[in-house]
Amino acid sequence: MRKVILGLAVSLDGYIARENGDVDWLRMEDLTEGAKEAKEFHKTIDAIFLGRKTYRKGLEMGGNFGGIDCYVFSRTPSASAEANPHFISENVKERVEEMKRREGKNILLMGGGNLAKTFFAEDLIDELILGIQPVILGKGIPLFLPLERLIELERYDVKSRASGTVQISYRIKRTL
Repeated sequence: MRKVILGLAVSLDGYIARENGDVDWLRMEDLTEGAKEAKEFHKTIDAIFLGRKTYRKGLEMGGNFGGIDCYVFSRTPSASAEANPHFISENVKERVEEMKRREGKNILLMGGGNLAKTFFAEDLIDELILGIQPVILGKGIPLFLPLERLIELERYDVKSRASGTVQISYRIKRTL
């Protein structure tokens, strides 16, 4: 079965953006330094799940999702004449579980705290890959919002970059 991998850059204090959505604090040298690894990682995915705000911010930053199926989760239904992105506004658990059962590669999840909280609450995330940036924002848009249950993780990889960023990869521990 395909895995959903939550992959994001995050400040040391757990924020994914400033309060206004700005990500000017990201270490862009990480993109260069990790380009080979990123290219290898992208070979393992064929779909991306995004929150509406993350999708819009990605477009503002020149994001191109060509070749990858893009699914945008939003509470507001959105009609699009394009086949990509696909907009999902209801039945999130059922839609994601159905996509995980489809033949294909893994799925990257990128989105804010609300989308992550929904995916955690519905037990839809299989792995986390966090690029912890060496910066403390003090306030902003948090990755982790309050959850109703404990989620245990198992670390399977750690990488340190010259920029000071540490990338930590975890699997979700599931108990039967």
